[in-house]
Amino acid sequence: MDFFRNSFRGIFVFVVGLCMVCWPSAMVTLAVKVIGFCLIFAGLVTIVYNLANNGFSDLKGMSLVYLVSAVLLLAAGIILLVKTSFFVRFVGIIFGIILFLYGLVQVIHTINYSKGLRGRIWLYLVPVLICALGVAICFYPEENAKMLCIIFGICLMFLGITEMVLVFKARELAKRLKTASERDAQDLRNAQPNGTVIDVEAEEIKDSE
Repeated sequence: MDFFRNSFRGIFVFVVGLCMVCWPSAMVTLAVKVIGFCLIFAGLVTIVYNLANNGFSDLKGMSLVYLVSAVLLLAAGIILLVKTSFFVRFVGIIFGIILFLYGLVQVIHTINYSKGLRGRIWLYLVPVLICALGVAICFYPEENAKMLCIIFGICLMFLGITEMVLVFKARELAKRLKTASERDAQDLRNAQPNGTVIDVEAEEIKDSE
């Protein structure tokens, strides 16, 4: 295990998570802008690649597909950079709709599979709360995006801490194994008057004869 590489990875993940918890709005905006730059970069790479090969001389088949995909990537990236706040709200609305639909499906399942059960009214509590949460999120999408960023940041912080703990534990175990191996080798050398190491297999063959 590369101690420094894995330690750096754990620290980096922890710092990213900490930034997401401390500055959720800025991190969400930054994430949308990074996606926009990546889309623009992908579109430019597609154009450069095709210009280097055939220059879009034959706008048929795959050349046309590459050209259209490059234009779409560039357009999507530019829109993300220009309309960042809109897409932040859009992500929140999509998540709210998903939660609402999930809660609605759970309500339907509860209706179908809880017939005849006593006190089944309590089984509707969680699905109804999920539906209400989805509706509330749709009305406050920006706050939802912040909440998701904070939750994801906490998860990253936990993963970073776990990574660093595992790295230090693995390093400590490797040191112990190395020390034990060196001690066993030293004991074997001390067991021989001339300092040679016992060949266990040869001794077993000699004893069997």
